[in-house]
Amino acid sequence: PPTTCYRRKMRPPVQKLKRAAGVVALVGLVALMPAAKSSSDAIGQVTQYPLNGTTNAGIADLLTTLDGQVWFAQFYANQINRISKTGQISSATSNLPANAGPRGLAVGADLNVWFTEVTTGAIGRISSGGEVTSFTNGITSGAQPQFITAGPDGNLWFTESGVNQIGRITPAGEIKEFPISNSAEFITDGPDGNLWFTEPGANQIGRITPAGKVTEFSAGITSGSYPWDITAGSDGNLWFTELKGNRIGRITPQGKVTEFSKGIPAGAQPLGIAPGADGNVWFTQPGTALANQIGRITPAGTIKQFSTGISPAAGVHGIAPGPSGDMWFGELAGNRIGRIATGAPPLPNRARIITASTAKSVINVSVRVPGAGIVSVLGESAPASSTPLCWNAQTATKAATYRIKCSLLTTSSPTNKEALSVRLKVLFTPTGGTPSATARTVKIKKN
Repeated sequence: PPTTCYRRKMRPPVQKLKRAAGVVALVGLVALMPAAKSSSDAIGQVTQYPLNGTTNAGIADLLTTLDGQVWFAQFYANQINRISKTGQISSATSNLPANAGPRGLAVGADLNVWFTEVTTGAIGRISSGGEVTSFTNGITSGAQPQFITAGPDGNLWFTESGVNQIGRITPAGEIKEFPISNSAEFITDGPDGNLWFTEPGANQIGRITPAGKVTEFSAGITSGSYPWDITAGSDGNLWFTELKGNRIGRITPQGKVTEFSKGIPAGAQPLGIAPGADGNVWFTQPGTALANQIGRITPAGTIKQFSTGISPAAGVHGIAPGPSGDMWFGELAGNRIGRIATGAPPLPNRARIITASTAKSVINVSVRVPGAGIVSVLGESAPASSTPLCWNAQTATKAATYRIKCSLLTTSSPTNKEALSVRLKVLFTPTGGTPSATARTVKIKKN
């Protein structure tokens, strides 16, 4: 296993449903996550929470889930735990495979938490009840899945650093791999409806469409910068850390790169990066001697540093937005979880199903979202089964109503004589915010 770890993502370097004329009937509506309250802490105020009883945990990815808690993968401890807004730590599951090496985390369209198993070469899924399912069929031997993100097509996408590939897994567990020219590490959904990833060794940023077309960008990136983590910002661009270049990079959806270094101290080694509810992007800097700074960069490129309250030699790594508008980060050397106040309330994250209708074996769902992010729809049989009936997603660029087509699988389509009850789950994750979901059951008939 690796001996040095990095990140939010970590790895060694090298309400109203309109009836559709006898087709759709409302059965129920559930709001799956309450709205969070904003933090009253001053900007930059830090609170730390030790992982009592766990040493050398190897804190990797951080993720706020639908239960309003921040989940975090512990690579060395082979655990996935969660921490509440008040700092209470608990286990998310006790059923991880032995020596799985959990690292990347993402919430899927099915509302479950998905994660990478680096050591066992699998993609795992954790249900709301804590049950773990691992998927390996379709993954190349030696793939070493690293990080994972929900895609704009309703699937999950992940990097395979060991075999120079990008993987895609559906909510039903079907996997397809796409070759790229170099080893990739981090991956995120972009504001353009594509997936974006870093290729540190090649000094490149990659883009892959949901259809699998790959484009790579290197122009404008300083030689030897080692692009590491990447995230979508509130300004409609992608932002990335340059681990060896000691810079923050910004790349437009068209591939134009701008680098920022003013305000970053020498040897800071920018590492993890994530958007905040305040409209800025926040990043960690472990430094050559495991320094302890959190940086904030505005859309215009102005950088401010925060270190007060972070223990010496903390080794700050991964970072992610939390449920109260704050940013949460992992301390690899300090074996702690930290929280830093942004001064902003949490972003609105409540999606609302406006209408649902059918045309043959397609459910057309109109969803109102409060801002930019990804909105996904998943249909499953009611009562639920382990295999989804349909799924799809769309990138939202602003507050608006979006129409999403959810095509039923052929084997799931109803006959002319029967009605099919479908439980629709709508997940919305705002850029810089935390996910929320609603659900509604409809009955459909084949037209």
